[in-house]
Amino acid sequence: MFSPPSRVTTLSRGLLVTTIALIQGCSSTDKVTPPQPTLERGLGLPADAKLISNHNSAEGREMFRDMQLALKSRNLYQTMGGDISYIKGQCPIDVIAHRGSSNYAENSRNAIQMAAVSGFDGAEIDVMLTRDKDWVVHHDIETGRATARSDGKRYRVSRMKSSEWNSLSGRSPDGTLDGYRPAYFNEAVNDWYHYATIEQPLNIEIKTSDGSMEDLFKLDEMARQSLPYRNYFYSSMDMDVLKKMREINPSVYLGYVWEAHSTSVAKFKKDAKRGMRSDDYYQKNKKNIDRAFAMEGRYRKHKPKHSAKTVKRILGPNSGLHVDIRSYRQYATIYSRAKAQGMKVVTYTINGTDYHQDQLVSLAKAGRPLPDEAIMDTSKFSICQQLAPQLVVQSNGYQPTTLAGETVAGLPNDADFHRLYEQIDYLKDGHYITNRGLIRSVSYSKPASVKGVKKRTQTTQSAKPAVLFDIQDEDLNLSNDAISISMPTEK
Repeated sequence: MFSPPSRVTTLSRGLLVTTIALIQGCSSTDKVTPPQPTLERGLGLPADAKLISNHNSAEGREMFRDMQLALKSRNLYQTMGGDISYIKGQCPIDVIAHRGSSNYAENSRNAIQMAAVSGFDGAEIDVMLTRDKDWVVHHDIETGRATARSDGKRYRVSRMKSSEWNSLSGRSPDGTLDGYRPAYFNEAVNDWYHYATIEQPLNIEIKTSDGSMEDLFKLDEMARQSLPYRNYFYSSMDMDVLKKMREINPSVYLGYVWEAHSTSVAKFKKDAKRGMRSDDYYQKNKKNIDRAFAMEGRYRKHKPKHSAKTVKRILGPNSGLHVDIRSYRQYATIYSRAKAQGMKVVTYTINGTDYHQDQLVSLAKAGRPLPDEAIMDTSKFSICQQLAPQLVVQSNGYQPTTLAGETVAGLPNDADFHRLYEQIDYLKDGHYITNRGLIRSVSYSKPASVKGVKKRTQTTQSAKPAVLFDIQDEDLNLSNDAISISMPTEK
């Protein structure tokens, strides 16, 4: 049986990305050597905490340290991925990073790596086969949206050669090409091995429906050679794919994905077409997008929604249901029926993270059971703060030394701690932005419209306060092979 090499320990993982940054800083051929980042010690934070300030000046380092210590006094901290997370306590659900961290190009190596160090309980990626029988990490049937070439040429992934795949670039959340080639599957599992802990499984959703037993065996072989047992699993809408994978790997968890609710699909198409009317990019690519809709429809066609009992009969006990949150809300017995079969229930959405969060909060308020996991395009803290407000506590007497720390210490418990720059100006007027995007008085006056946030932001962007928050991520090239650091553990 394959035995993977010694893994990076949980305690040493916090040094991994920072060490990469230090080493990459030494690889420059420029004559002027930039100042080396300084590792902040003695903060007493979890292993995935950010320990290096974006601003390597004395003032920047002091503000960063003060911010982290102020967050710590609230049971919070900033992760290496730039998200806010909590130190102690339990979220009612596990949160899985949809296609990796949403701060980076989806399904990219950066997104996968940062999902592992941003407080998530795991990550979900999509895999497809190219013409050359290479497994690549990609969601859409065609290139153009999440990955593209600078000349605009589009490909159908299943017809691509490796040389054509290598010519692609990922598309960042702001729509620009990031310059990094999209990932091959073997790179993705290798990154997950080096960055994630054993408690963070990788959900590998198989998008290719016509893969042979040999193709799927190759996929599973790459996963087994890089990741320990229970550190990965598979999901798919295609039951035939899952049946083949069960023959190949009798013990791995298999998630059967229900197709999206018909109302969710209709709303998704309506929103996309509305965007096409107002956005030049979508207008120019309208035909391609319509064709993608048609192909997606063929992919979903005739995919029945098998019950939990049927899924268990076909795939065995180590299986589960992955359903659209709209279906989960509509069919109140999904959870109880799945649990009667000893199965896990996972939710996703195609209608945006705000809708997913709203439905989860609504279910909790109604006393309905929550799913075991939610695959989301947001930080784990964003939804957990709403489902478990007690995770954020009042400052325990910490005395901040900078405006950064004062802002963190002065925010109410339901504040959006990801938007600290904006919170400064609102606090001056006795207001703050809630985790729901509303404007409230610190004394809890009547909420204002979320539109006020955008308007206020526009008027204050030109005069940012002189505070060096580290809420934005460093501009690091994380696409190189990870560096394994082994540290002695206490006996």
